[in-house]
Amino acid sequence: MENSATQTERFAFSQLLTRFSKAWRLRLLIILLSSVISYLLALVLIPGGAVRAALIGGITSCLVAIAVDHLVGRYRQIIRQQNQQLTRQNQELAALNGQLAENNAELRAFAYTVAHDIKTPLTAITLNAELLQHLASPELDGKLDQKARRIVQSGHHLLNIVDELLLLATLSQADVRQQSVDMMPIVARATGRLETLLQETSGTIHCQCDWPSVHAYGPWLEEVWVNYLSNGLKYGGPEPRLELGVTLLPDDRASFWVRDNGPGIATHMQDR
Repeated sequence: MENSATQTERFAFSQLLTRFSKAWRLRLLIILLSSVISYLLALVLIPGGAVRAALIGGITSCLVAIAVDHLVGRYRQIIRQQNQQLTRQNQELAALNGQLAENNAELRAFAYTVAHDIKTPLTAITLNAELLQHLASPELDGKLDQKARRIVQSGHHLLNIVDELLLLATLSQADVRQQSVDMMPIVARATGRLETLLQETSGTIHCQCDWPSVHAYGPWLEEVWVNYLSNGLKYGGPEPRLELGVTLLPDDRASFWVRDNGPGIATHMQDR
């Protein structure tokens, strides 16, 4: 009894022979018609060379058919090789994309963990420094108060950086969804994060009380406000006064803005 491998090989060869025979049946028919046409034309034009013309026409048609078959076979082989190469490249690209997605997920998880691990002791240090400021005796309120103030300022600055890292860790996560948010609490949180900078610059912030709700992602909006407000306090001149407002636009859109009383950021520094 023949094994399955031999049967498979015979079946494949039989299929190939069938396809080959079908193709050449059509070619033989074309060669025959070409020979007949050549013979008939020769009878009209050169009666004495009709048989020779038919033979030449048949041979020519056969050679053309062989050449065309070779070219088509070569073309199919090239297409097959290109398709195989494209398939391999797509598989490699899919594997690289999967690895990249996995690495990004690990990096986000690492950044989130590190940010939380840093924020806990940093918050404790900042609170203890603030407590030290309140508990310092009048005799020691000179250098001690100054050093405690610097610790508090540095602590708040680092906490803002940690908050930005936490936000960065959530940028590509699926739970980032836009929804209707109230702008006032977001601005209040952003202002609270800049309390130390407000004290350093002796700045003030004034805003409208009636702001519309917007469709957005709250944590990202908060970071935008922190960025604009901190720039206004830094570059708003001595004792900067910031005004926050909103302009209603068509199509239910709103444009929020920040104005200050300073010269603003120099032109050569605006792209930084």
